[in-house]
Amino acid sequence: MNAISWGTPISITPTIPTCTVSTPSITVPLNNMLSSSFKGVGSVSATQNFQIGLSCAGGSSGTSTNTYITFTDNNQPGNTSTTLTLAGGTGAATGLGLQILNNGTPIGYGPDSNAPGNTNQWKVANIAQGVSSYLIPLGVRYIQTSSPVTPGTVTGRATFTMSYQ
Repeated sequence: MNAISWGTPISITPTIPTCTVSTPSITVPLNNMLSSSFKGVGSVSATQNFQIGLSCAGGSSGTSTNTYITFTDNNQPGNTSTTLTLAGGTGAATGLGLQILNNGTPIGYGPDSNAPGNTNQWKVANIAQGVSSYLIPLGVRYIQTSSPVTPGTVTGRATFTMSYQ
């Protein structure tokens, strides 16, 4: 048997900052709405704010990393629209969807991939060396997708994939 041994440990230090998601699972409770609150296809509710947290470390002095995110519709993974489909089932509301907002603008959904240029991937920030945490501010709201709106349970499920480029 041949063996190679090193006299000292090898240390690998990233030259750009790296981040991990500090809030990998987020539940956003939405306000109860009356079906009569919606006045037609495209009408929306008030926005409920939430955040995704990142913990960052490493990097050489003066370096930074471009941070991107893609949201994927867990109920309909091929969805590239700006409306998150709802989980159906007994007692589910109809005529509604959900929108996730970035700075008040609905985001589009895309494939679960961290590849640069992924469909509907968007830049979160350029995170500099020395920044230990970063919060991605987002919002979610109901949107009427068809008529009539029928009351029931509303459950939307999305995943997100981070990409550091």
